[in-house]
Amino acid sequence: MARAALRANATTSAQAATAKPDLTAGPEICHDLFEQTCVTFAAAVSEWGTKIADAMTTSTNNAFQFAGELAAARSWPDVVAAYTSQARKQFETVAAMTQDFAELNRKLTTDMLTPVTSGLPELLNTIAASRWR
Repeated sequence: MARAALRANATTSAQAATAKPDLTAGPEICHDLFEQTCVTFAAAVSEWGTKIADAMTTSTNNAFQFAGELAAARSWPDVVAAYTSQARKQFETVAAMTQDFAELNRKLTTDMLTPVTSGLPELLNTIAASRWR
C-alpha cells in the first residue's frame, strides 16, 4: 500500500515537472499583452494631446476674432450681433470638438482592448493546458 502511494506521488511529481515549462508561457503572454496595451495607450495619449492643442488654438483664434468684432462695433446692435455670432460659433465649435473627442475615445477603447481580447484566449488556454496535464 505504501509502495502504491509512493508510486502515485512519483507519477504526480513527474507530471508537475513536465507541466512547469507551460507555466512560464503565461507570464510571457501577460507581458506581451501589457506591452502592446502600453504602446497603444502612448499613441492614443499623443493623439489626444494633438487634439487638445488644436482645440485650444481654435478657441484662442475665435476669442481674438470676437475681440476684434467688439472693438469694431459702433452701436449696441453691432455689439449684440457680435455676441450672438460668437455664441453661435462657440456652440458649433464645442459640438464639433465633442464629436471629435467622442470618436477618439471610441477608437482608443477599441484599440486598447484589441490586444487583450486577442491574447486573453491564448492565455487562458495556456493556463488550462498546464493545469490539467
